[in-house]
Amino acid sequence: MVGKLDLLRGLYEKITIPTAVFTEIRPGLQLPDWIAVAKLAQPIPTLLCEAELGVGETEAIALAMQTPGSVLLLDDRRARKLAMRLGVAVSGTLSVLLRAKEQGLIGEVQPTLDLLVREGLRVSQKQFDSTLFTAGESRR
Repeated sequence: MVGKLDLLRGLYEKITIPTAVFTEIRPGLQLPDWIAVAKLAQPIPTLLCEAELGVGETEAIALAMQTPGSVLLLDDRRARKLAMRLGVAVSGTLSVLLRAKEQGLIGEVQPTLDLLVREGLRVSQKQFDSTLFTAGESRR
């Protein structure tokens, strides 16, 4: 969602990312003031360390666990499953796009989804088509 931060701003009052995610973001990207970088307040639980996820996903799940009421924005399938098993509320890019359309932030999902796929978002054809169907858009 790096190329579409304006959508996140319209949907979320504030976003907090762990240090590991910040270091993974496109070099030189200046974060807006409504995105905060936070250090973990507690050590990463052993279960997360043993899950062999990327360091960004691991820290993001740990931060969400340390932040009651938060929603974790995450697309990695293995990381999502583990986060949900640990009781963390999870939302992904496709859900963000659908919410953005519902709230009138975008007129159509497909142009933004196409852009994100070109920029490297991995989405199966089934997920792509299902998202467009849910958005009330036919595949072009």
